Amino acid sequence: MSRLAEIYNAVQESHPGLARAFLFSLLSERSNQSTILVGIAGTGKSTVMSGIKTTAKRRVYEFDALTTVGLRYVSKEGFDTNSTIIIDDLSKGGTEYRQITTVVLIGELVFSGQVRLFTKDVQASFVNFKGSALIGAQPLMLRRIISAAEFDTDIRDKVIRYYHLYAPQKVNFDPIKVDIDVSYDYDRIGLPADVINSKDCMRAYRNFAIEFSEARAQYHFFRMLQASAMIDERKLVSELDCRLLRQLTDNFYVEKILFDKRNLEGARRLNVNIIPVITMMSAKGYTTVDELEQRFGVSERRIYEILNDLQDYVYVKKKYVRPVDKIRWLVNSMKGELGGELVIE
Repeated sequence: MSRLAEIYNAVQESHPGLARAFLFSLLSERSNQSTILVGIAGTGKSTVMSGIKTTAKRRVYEFDALTTVGLRYVSKEGFDTNSTIIIDDLSKGGTEYRQITTVVLIGELVFSGQVRLFTKDVQASFVNFKGSALIGAQPLMLRRIISAAEFDTDIRDKVIRYYHLYAPQKVNFDPIKVDIDVSYDYDRIGLPADVINSKDCMRAYRNFAIEFSEARAQYHFFRMLQASAMIDERKLVSELDCRLLRQLTDNFYVEKILFDKRNLEGARRLNVNIIPVITMMSAKGYTTVDELEQRFGVSERRIYEILNDLQDYVYVKKKYVRPVDKIRWLVNSMKGELGGELVIE
């Protein structure tokens, strides 16, 4: 059994439903990238990020927010250029300005390795940063992010959005414990042309192309392929890594139904209700009106109004809420296992 499968199975056994999000977050952290972990409250995002903290092989910084003024104080204390940044819940960052600024600054710092600020109030310079960032956010926070003017210019191509669309049926408050020996030398892993051009890799790459422009999709995709092979203690990327990333990123498809943009240029709008509904359906392939009413504290009448607005994606029959054909595969693929079975032998 590969090391990737061992990690996945260990997390799935101790924390059912969190293995996908943990494994993706691990690949992101080991490949020095920034990721927003998007999911509704109470689905284990904090547990995933706590697990990443314990497995990190370098210094971990934890912030609620990181604004331009805050950078001044970080600069005075000194900032380890090889480190991992964790923001457990972006909503704790305060104002909308602070939340957006946090994502912009962290996205730039991780992507380019540097941030230079020289204003009347702030003089701070960070260079040669080679770290990663993991940010927890609920759908309402994502709506703020994508509707901001900075999304297209400073966030979209630099920060990965990973959608945690599974509500664990059994809650485990214990930390995720996985021993991972490898460090951060992903750039030493080879990318064979025959593998990159394979059918499996092309399918996985198309998922990344949903979130990013062509050049940046390759940037994020190749790094995560290398991290996957590195964790598996191989010197070359294989089609195994491509299959794994394709399954882990099938949920990127949700951006096609989440984001509504009226003009070629301009703000995006987010359908905030589709994420909770998909999440509630993912465990069994369906949910009920009563479950939605109890989970979210919304009246039955309002639940039906919301579901009526989502009739392109779900239908209701005798209070059972099920996905329509075009997203049934997505709901089924979120059932806590990778596509129903683990393919990373």
